[in-house]
Amino acid sequence: ATDEACGFFDGLVSPPAVVATKFLRGPLNELGQELGLSSIMPIYYNSPSLPPAMSAPSTPTEYYNYLSGTWRDGSELMVGGNGYQSDGATTTFAFPDLPSEAGGWSERAAGLPAGERTALGAYGPFELQPGAINEFTVFFNIADNPNAATIDDQIDQLFSNIDGAQQLYDNCFALDTEFNCFATSIQEQIARNESLELFPNPAREQVHLQLHQGTIEQVRLLGMDGKMLQQFSATNGLIEQIDIAHLRVGVYIVQVVTSEGKWANQKLVISR
Repeated sequence: ATDEACGFFDGLVSPPAVVATKFLRGPLNELGQELGLSSIMPIYYNSPSLPPAMSAPSTPTEYYNYLSGTWRDGSELMVGGNGYQSDGATTTFAFPDLPSEAGGWSERAAGLPAGERTALGAYGPFELQPGAINEFTVFFNIADNPNAATIDDQIDQLFSNIDGAQQLYDNCFALDTEFNCFATSIQEQIARNESLELFPNPAREQVHLQLHQGTIEQVRLLGMDGKMLQQFSATNGLIEQIDIAHLRVGVYIVQVVTSEGKWANQKLVISR
């Protein structure tokens, strides 16, 4: 089917566009090791032909069940069919195969009805201390090729886009690839980071700072675990120095937030 144009927005093509979320990098555990996804669960909306246990959660326990890689009622996800109370082995990743793969397990192979659904991915378990920050990097992609003859052609384009995004990410968003359109905002962030000067660095009792791009609104001092240790608000856009005499020797992050809501980071070394 074709998604018709509406107002200023062009419709999608036929065969239908395909979308994917690629996790380029997962969060880190307590040992600094990158974690992979622990589960991916589908959630179906307005699909009366499917068991209620495959529908949207409404209680904390049901949300927890989905995050744990089980269905809404706590039943295990099973390989085969729609994944609910099937005869296959227990798994935490639903429909991992391509629709075109003979004998594969996909929504197409399972004959699931068209309709609204969500995929819920989860990492963990891992420990996150109060005030700490962890992060993961996600790439959202849509393949909407007007020259595609089949939906499998759209999927091929999707995988090509994903491979390019991963290559770009692994190469620190270098601008010498065909996917450099994704790198622009990253390069801008690198430039903002480089516009923040800390001196002296290493420092002992005080550190002076200067931002060459933007007006400082706030300064945050973070530990390497992401926990915010101090926060300072600027007066008329000025924070010229911060006191670090009370901090232990080590490596910290100074984060500056501008009046435009942008930020810049620099490492600070304290030595005595």
